[in-house]
Amino acid sequence: MLCMQNNIERDNLTLFSAFLERLVSTNSEYKLIIDAIIMEARLLINNEKDLYSIDRDNFDIILYLEENASELIQSKTNFDQEDYKALFEMINQNKFCLQ
Repeated sequence: MLCMQNNIERDNLTLFSAFLERLVSTNSEYKLIIDAIIMEARLLINNEKDLYSIDRDNFDIILYLEENASELIQSKTNFDQEDYKALFEMINQNKFCLQ
């Protein structure tokens, strides 16, 4: 399991988790942001992108998702509420990575 190494990475993952929590609670305000990050992770997992071509602004989150959520993300092109909830729960099960 990949944990965030520094405060900035942890803060980014914590923010992503907060966006997911809002999306799970039916607030779709952050859906486009979350979907873009998940898409980048899926492209990396499926070798359609490499480490040099993924989004630099969300690099640490994408790597975290690649390492920890590849089974959930790999074959999905569209996430539904259950998928977002599963991703949120996976991130929060690893809370020690966020502290």
